[in-house]
Amino acid sequence: MNLDFVAKNTELDEPMRDFAEEQLDKVLCFLEEPIEIRLRLEEKKHRRIADLHIGHRFGVIQAADETGDLREAIRLAVDKAKKQAKRSRKKAKDRKRRVKKAAVPFEWPIEILDPSTVQAEEGPTIIENRTFHLQSMSLEEAVGKMEDVGLGFYVFREAVGGRVSILYKRNDDTLGLLSPEI
Repeated sequence: MNLDFVAKNTELDEPMRDFAEEQLDKVLCFLEEPIEIRLRLEEKKHRRIADLHIGHRFGVIQAADETGDLREAIRLAVDKAKKQAKRSRKKAKDRKRRVKKAAVPFEWPIEILDPSTVQAEEGPTIIENRTFHLQSMSLEEAVGKMEDVGLGFYVFREAVGGRVSILYKRNDDTLGLLSPEI
């Protein structure tokens, strides 16, 4: 870490340097090396200005503030820089996650069709086949049967109306009902 102080029209004593370094430690915990810091302190009539420039591995952070007190100006500028550093660190983490996610190809957990027969003239080979016996029942009975079978869906014939319906479990753990009109 390289830390430079620049003072214009003001006296920069050792306690002020220590205070500035102590405040800057709050920002440094969010940044990775190499870090270059330039803190410019300026006094104009009744205004005290703290201008902070931080160059780090992922970019540049700039913050400035002016108040009547130099310590308060430093504190406010460091707070602004801290917010920017948090945002910069979050962006870097998100970027890494996106790259990691894109590098892993998606794979289906179960193959349903034989991949070598998909382009065949006679049609694809079906690996798994289930037969459902349609029973006439109420919606409440179908919910109970679906839980007994252990599938995410259940096909049944409605007791009232006689339509074929499909009861299915949604991603948010609620149930959905498909009732096609013929």
